Amino acid sequence: MKKQCGDCGSDFEAKTNAAVRERFCSKKCRVRFWNHVVYRQSHPQKSVADLMRVCVSCSRSFVTDAAHPNARTCSSACSQLRVQAEKSAERAAARDVSPKPCAECGTEFVSSKYAWKWKRYCSQKCARKVAHRNYVAAHPERIAASGVNGNRKRWGGNHAAALARDGGRCCVCGATEHLHVHHRDGSGEGESPNHSLDNLQTICRKCHKQVHTITYRIVDGKVLVSGLVFKLLNVTSVEVAKMSNKYYPNGSQPSKQKGGEGGPTKAQGSGGPKGESHTGPNRSGGDPTTGPRGPFYVKKQGI
Repeated sequence: MKKQCGDCGSDFEAKTNAAVRERFCSKKCRVRFWNHVVYRQSHPQKSVADLMRVCVSCSRSFVTDAAHPNARTCSSACSQLRVQAEKSAERAAARDVSPKPCAECGTEFVSSKYAWKWKRYCSQKCARKVAHRNYVAAHPERIAASGVNGNRKRWGGNHAAALARDGGRCCVCGATEHLHVHHRDGSGEGESPNHSLDNLQTICRKCHKQVHTITYRIVDGKVLVSGLVFKLLNVTSVEVAKMSNKYYPNGSQPSKQKGGEGGPTKAQGSGGPKGESHTGPNRSGGDPTTGPRGPFYVKKQGI
């Protein structure tokens, strides 16, 4: 039975039993007919104006292809930026940065956008207090062995006793952090320090540094010294004493000049407009205007 192909229009001989329903001369014609004719009738091809879009990331106009008629971005890079922006917006909507009370002191604070979920304390000070309290509760045997501050047995127990006597505050400025225990007679760095409780005093790190710093000036030929140690000890007059050091027990340092003892030493200087170039303790131990080497750091303020 001869028939005409419904796709290419050529005549062909129907060979199947259902020759009445046979419409195409080959499988190729049948596939092409259903893909290009029937599909296009139900899905008409869109024009360039219909495929024109505006990228939501870079705001540029682009023409999408027929396979992606609902595209929102012009490229894969813009698509990644769009996804990141949507996720950032979702996180910002779920983020709670309203003021909340501190779990330790109760002070209201506003956490950053990166720590709003887990931050419970207003400062590192409150966090350290809680951590220290939890450590003491979790390790009582360690606390009993070494003390809460680790210095209960130091200096025969007088280190902790001095801190407790002074209320855990600096006796100079009243600070409660970075506390040191100072020897009033200056024997803390010596060979036989005096650790008696009456000789100990609680001061902070900043005041401790100022106590061990003496400033001097020379006015009308007189050496005027000042420092926090004089106020702390209620001292109004001082006496210059020649002190030795552990490097030179005899109190004198040999000359470093090749010529022997005839030339000036490095600490004394080699002269100048005023003959003074020394700004620290005199290791030669002889000149009272520059101060003998002792337990204090002498800083020259001016003349």
